[in-house]
Amino acid sequence: KEMVSPSIERYREVIVSGPILSTMLKLGFPLMITDIIMLAYNLTDAYWLSRHSTYALAVPREAWPIFLVFVSILIGITNANLAILSQYVGAKLYNKVSETVSKLFTLCLSISFMLSIVYEIMRYNIFKYLIKVPTEILHDVLDYTKIIALDIIGFGVTSALSTVMQSFGDVRTPCLL
Repeated sequence: KEMVSPSIERYREVIVSGPILSTMLKLGFPLMITDIIMLAYNLTDAYWLSRHSTYALAVPREAWPIFLVFVSILIGITNANLAILSQYVGAKLYNKVSETVSKLFTLCLSISFMLSIVYEIMRYNIFKYLIKVPTEILHDVLDYTKIIALDIIGFGVTSALSTVMQSFGDVRTPCLL
């Protein structure tokens, strides 16, 4: 018989056997708090950028949609794995969980590195010719996206980690990531 952490078994039992309404609230509340924190971050960011210069507020607004297009591949992979891992945890197939987690981390790391490199190589052409960023902020957008290219790797790692934790029913810890 496989050795399973008591906390994993506890999370599993709460999700599988607990009352539906309280389980939904328990799973949803940390995610709601995370969204509120992200909203507060975006408002604070907008406030300080607008005080910096009239153009500074436009820089993240130009960069983020393309960043999200790139990481949408990682989001799709982790969402699919969340469903698979949750089913394995629910069925107590922990050897399959371990195998899937290993493959998930390998896939997310390799794809996030590849996406980061592609983003870095293509960012000038994307923002200069495809998006046609105004020349007043093009240099700032390119500087900003150089840093954001590295965030793709961090996004891949944290998404994989969050997916694994959420598949066990731990939605609080990923909120801290």
